[in-house]
Order: sequence, then structure tokens, then C-alpha cells
Amino acid sequence: WYRKTLLEAERLPDLPAATHAMSRLSLLRYRMGDLDEAEEWLRPVLDPLRATGDRRALARCELTLGLVRRAKGNYGPARSALRRAIAIFKETGDGQGAATGMAELGATFEMDGDPYGALEYWAQAISRFRMTGLDRESDALQHRSDRTARALQSPETERKSP
Repeated sequence: WYRKTLLEAERLPDLPAATHAMSRLSLLRYRMGDLDEAEEWLRPVLDPLRATGDRRALARCELTLGLVRRAKGNYGPARSALRRAIAIFKETGDGQGAATGMAELGATFEMDGDPYGALEYWAQAISRFRMTGLDRESDALQHRSDRTARALQSPETERKSP
């Protein structure tokens, strides 16, 4: 079903609608844990988005790509995709998108064993969430950040830089 839908979406004359549908299906596959399929849905979307200049859609796809790569344990490529997403979100004035990207980049650093990197990006994300009025997201991330900072006060914790 998904492959048939992918082929049909690629033939749609309305490129924005096709890329939107494919990027949403990619996110769905990611959430279902099918990481290879999620990445496959993104492949045909990224280049057309770069070519057409649909920066917001490109940022959302780069964010999803970062999540997929992180879930696969490919932290370096995940960080690269998330940084591209953050830059585009900032460029387009999407504060919530930038904050989300920063929060996810912080989580990527944490998962890769660099809690200091995580805290750095989480502080930026918390500030942006607050600036955009997303107090619930800010509070949840602040709690996570505080828990990580407390764990770093333990003498066994060392800094690891990926």
C-alpha cells in the first residue's frame, strides 16, 4: 500500500501536495517504528523541496530526517539534519519549529552520551518555547534539563564530545 501510494504521490502534478503527503507519511512511518520506510518516503521529497524553495516544508522534512537518523543510531547525520532544520526554521521566522529542532538536537546529544551538549541546546529551546508562549513544552523540557543537570553533579560523570 505504501509503495503504491509513493508511486502515485510522485506522479501528482501538484508538487506541494505530493511532497506534503509524502513527508507526512514519512513521519507516520517513523512513529510506527519503521525507520527504513520513513527514510524512503523522505528521499524523493528533499531535492524537489530544495529546488522549489518551499523552506518551511523542507525544514519539517529535515527535522523528520534527523529524528529517523537518530532513531537508527546515526547521531552525526542526525545532528546535521536537525541543524539544517533549525537554520531554516529561524530563517522563516518559525520560532516553534526552531525550538522543537533545538529540543530534538539536545536529545540527540544526550542519546549520544554528551549531556553538556544536550543542556546547551535545551537552554536555547526552553527560551524559544517561552518566547512563543509554549509554556507546557518549556516546562517539560526544563524538567528534563534539570534532571540531566542534577545527574551531572555526580562525580562519576565525565564530558564526552561526539
